[in-house]
Formats: sequence, structure tokens, C-alpha cells
Amino acid sequence: MFIKRFWGFDPVYWPIVSFSQKGSLDALLAQSQPGDTIVFVGTQGPETKEQEQGKLLGFAEFGRGRLHSRQALPSDSFASAEKGPSGDIKWPYAVLITRAWRFTSNPLPSLTAVLGRQLSMAATSNALPLSTVEQEQILTLPRVEIDVAETEAIRNERERIAAAVGPGGTMGPIPASFTTRVLRDADREATTYAFQFGSYNVWKIGWAHDAKQRLEDLNKHVPHEVLGARWGGGWIQKWASAAQAYAMEQRVLRSFASDELYGERVHCTKEALEASWRRALKDN
Repeated sequence: MFIKRFWGFDPVYWPIVSFSQKGSLDALLAQSQPGDTIVFVGTQGPETKEQEQGKLLGFAEFGRGRLHSRQALPSDSFASAEKGPSGDIKWPYAVLITRAWRFTSNPLPSLTAVLGRQLSMAATSNALPLSTVEQEQILTLPRVEIDVAETEAIRNERERIAAAVGPGGTMGPIPASFTTRVLRDADREATTYAFQFGSYNVWKIGWAHDAKQRLEDLNKHVPHEVLGARWGGGWIQKWASAAQAYAMEQRVLRSFASDELYGERVHCTKEALEASWRRALKDN
């Protein structure tokens, strides 16, 4: 897991991790592996929304193929503030975002409160690796997976990552334990869930310490007043630890073919999901 300062975090509008210097992108790809992620931190300047300045915004899995920002974004995506004196884009060197998670606490978590330190100036231009402890701290923050722009190029990158990582690709961060002022423990009780989107054959598979709260968080990001549907129903299974809940989540997700998977969402019939769920329980 890496970290860098950005002006914001919107993987639909801006589905790339971009840099001003080619060497910065080259360094990230040289140090990382397929399936690695990068944390987005809001800059302290006026270009970032006031409520996001110095905050941890979310993190994203990124692809391996280098491209120019113009190849990933339409020309009208670039505001004048995002262009240099010559009129070219300030951050031309990029890789595509393939999956993304947004932190859900309100207010957003402060970088210094979570990591106990400020980032060096290098994090303005370069992606810096996080220590194992810092990664654990990041992964305990409440979060929800969010949409990424759906393009053929992004789908191709997901397939490349899945081929490199293994069947099903990456399925989400592994739970971890660490102690701060509040104890967050991967060994305490947790739940694996499968929520259905309305009456559609679409399911959200995941784990959480508080499944009810997770369901509320998921529905905050659904325009149900337009779509006429929200997440709910399905199945839940309680476990003695987050590690067990995560393991069942993985068994369910990996039982489906890649063309049925969209991150942690599965497109299948209720019967197929129930059969997978029962097998995952039996295989524990």
C-alpha cells in the first residue's frame, strides 16, 4: 500500500492515479505488484475542498499499463486549474484505477491522527510506501467500495490483475489488528453478508463487524429515489473473528467466474448465490 497527496478522490470523474513526472510513475510501478493500492490524501491547499484538506479520502487499486491522462479522460474533464502555463495537463503520466474504496466516517479521518505523522514533501509528487503498521491502521478505518468509471481499458486492467493475482483477482483488503486509543481487533466477532440489490440478481458480498451499520453505509451511496431499489435481504453469517468472516467472504467470491464478478458484487441468480453460500459454510 502506497500514499500520495491529491486534490480529491473521484474514481468516476477521474479514474486515474496521475503524476507530473514520468519518474514518479515509473518508481511506483517498480516498487509495486498487481493488486497493490494507493491511499489518497487531500492536499492542504485551496484546490482541495476544505473538509478534505489533510484528510484520508480513500484508496484505490491501480493497473499496470502506463498511459497519458488524455487517453483516460475526455478533454472537458480538465478544469483550467488542472493545466499548466502551456495549456497541457499538469499530471500527464498515469495508470488506471481498477477498484476503489471511500472512507465513510464523518468527519473524514485526519492523516496525522491515524498515522501519527505528517507526510514528507515528497508525497506531493511521488507515491510513498506505507509501513506494515500504517497499512493496518488504514485498513481498520470504516470504508465502502465505490464505483469506478466503466471503460473497456479499465475492464482489461482488472482482467490483467486477476490473471496475475489468481482466480477472482483481488477481493478486498484483509482484516488486521492494531491498538490505538480505541481497540480495533481482527479477532473480535464479525459477520459475512450477502445483500441483494432490490429484487435484481445482483449481490454484494463482504464482511463487517457490524453488518447493520455496513448496510446503512452501502445504501447512503445508492440513489434509491431514482433507481427504486436499495441493498437489503440476503444472508448473514456470524463468526467469532473478522479473519473467519473474511475467509468465508473469499470462499463465496472465488466460487464464481470472473465474468460474474464486479469487485465484491456478483451477478447471478438467487439459487446460485445460495448454493455458493452453503458450500462456503460447509468448507469452513
